[in-house]
Amino acid sequence: MTFGRPRPWRRLLLILGASAILFLLLSDEKPRWLATRAHSSCTGFDIASVSEDLHSRMKAESDYTPVELHQFVCGIINHNMTATAHLECPAKISQRYHTLIPVDGKHPKIQYFFALNLYQVIHIILPLMGSILEAIRYLGPEHCALSIVEGRSTDGTYEILSRLKPELDAMGVRYYFSRSPINPLGPGENRIKDLSELRNMALEPLITGARQKGSPFGHDPVIIFINDIGICAEDILELVYQQKVQDATMTCAFDWREEGVIHDVWVSRDLSGDLFFDISSDGQIWDSHNLFSHHGPTRERFAKHLPVQVYSCWGGMVTLDSGPFIDGHVEFRYSEEDECYMGEPTLLAQDLWRLGLGKVLAIPTVNVAYEYRWSLRAKEEKGYVHTILEGRYSLHDELVHWQKEPPKQIKCMPAWDDQSWVDAV
Repeated sequence: MTFGRPRPWRRLLLILGASAILFLLLSDEKPRWLATRAHSSCTGFDIASVSEDLHSRMKAESDYTPVELHQFVCGIINHNMTATAHLECPAKISQRYHTLIPVDGKHPKIQYFFALNLYQVIHIILPLMGSILEAIRYLGPEHCALSIVEGRSTDGTYEILSRLKPELDAMGVRYYFSRSPINPLGPGENRIKDLSELRNMALEPLITGARQKGSPFGHDPVIIFINDIGICAEDILELVYQQKVQDATMTCAFDWREEGVIHDVWVSRDLSGDLFFDISSDGQIWDSHNLFSHHGPTRERFAKHLPVQVYSCWGGMVTLDSGPFIDGHVEFRYSEEDECYMGEPTLLAQDLWRLGLGKVLAIPTVNVAYEYRWSLRAKEEKGYVHTILEGRYSLHDELVHWQKEPPKQIKCMPAWDDQSWVDAV
């Protein structure tokens, strides 16, 4: 067989193909399959080999060597839960969450905005940040942004978080990191005012960026606000999943103290307007193991680990619809002079109900806590997400039937022994 000169149309195809390849190589807007990431300095790092050593070196004052700081950073990037918090998080993420991964367009947009306020968290930083990055990898780094406001830490928290940037750049995730001197527990400080300001600071990159022309953010990204808790990646993904499948405005975890008592009870109210459990008027008796005694339907669903609609919650971790924040309708705030003194999550929920956006959920499958041993106990006693879903959990009954109207009144409790009732909206 002999080959003659290429026909004109074939020659044209060859020229067009070569031109397209050259354009992609020279273009700043490379597709994902061609884009190159910066090299990670943590490649090959094994957290298991230094985990015990790192924990023994945790200090109240930050005098870590550069090598130690690098090990902490790589312990986050290459995190191994069994080597740190010893939680039995699943090795593989469930197909349940596959629909959360955005479908790439020509220019991927940020659909998930992780927000944190952190202070003195060296004790929990490895499983906390490691699980967040595992969730980000699953959702797609190009679809995620991470905003952290650190405050006044002396234990190495600031140094470690600041050194994360090159590694997050290598992953391809947008990272907003800042520091604030605000001290909510300082003498003469209004704690709720300060906490509100810190939370709004963490959201500022999203709110400002989403309003700009050519914004990197998609339409109403999901806000994922996380406290300093021990979590699995599946805890984050389950909250996001419930937020989306239920079309919720605000979705909360359940956070627990070591003795099995709900941690954020002060800011939480059920659909009767009362606390999640009774506290006597003198603040001395806590009926903490008798949850939702004032609202039968909620009590029944909670016993089955099904999502429950509530008036307000936080639970150590929440997902939020960013639309009301971006549009300027809500922000974290503190009580005005004529209002009951309440926490910023309760006031946020109140403002959402006033806007007709009272789709507030608490998710009994997501159980978290603020210390290693508390987290382990909470998950062993209350259950991991995957073990609950694999058990007698009823997918048929999962969807809530939304109550559109709030309770007429909610309990006002500036202090445990100062209780009254006020209008809910």
